[in-house]
Amino acid sequence: DHDAEVVKQTSTTEIYTVHLGIKPKHYTMSNERWVGYHIGAMDWLPNKEAVDWLLNDIWAVVKQSVPDFQFYFAGRNMPQSYIKQNIKDVYCAGEVPDADSFIADKKILIVPLRSGGGVRVKILEAMAAEKIVVSTGIGMQGIDAIAGEHYLLADTPDDFARQLKWAFDNKTEAEKMARNAQSLIAEKYNSTEIATQLSQKLLSLINNK
Repeated sequence: DHDAEVVKQTSTTEIYTVHLGIKPKHYTMSNERWVGYHIGAMDWLPNKEAVDWLLNDIWAVVKQSVPDFQFYFAGRNMPQSYIKQNIKDVYCAGEVPDADSFIADKKILIVPLRSGGGVRVKILEAMAAEKIVVSTGIGMQGIDAIAGEHYLLADTPDDFARQLKWAFDNKTEAEKMARNAQSLIAEKYNSTEIATQLSQKLLSLINNK
């Protein structure tokens, strides 16, 4: 919708906005642990910037609030410096053969993105898998989710610490929020339903000509 508003500044043509969709699939979650994770290609600068920010500025603040919290990250083209890093309770898996298997036992997606555009498919997939999402506002761009209802908003190190502590202190409410997010994805981001709606829109335009 934000992109549509930009286009409308220079065009009077009717604009129909569609969500990025994901294919419905069954996620097998096994023995989920309340640990954080991040997965993404590390040759994309915003991902590297995000992980650097988390490790250098966010992590120490989080550990003060949630001392037992653990964080796992993975992605293609992972620099050796991350694989060899030695930060307590931080684990780098490098490139993993299957993303679904990597996230299966982890409950909390951490999205400390500070730049970049487009919709983050990993957030949609995490929500579909009933994960708790803690993200910056930039990370949530293009996703019609409401902070506090579908995800936890964090734009500073203190925000991440506060939101994670809330999740650990209020697990029942946090899990309810994750279920709300899963319902949102099923309702608005099902690629089959989106394709049907787009087809109907195109047919209506053709028939009105």
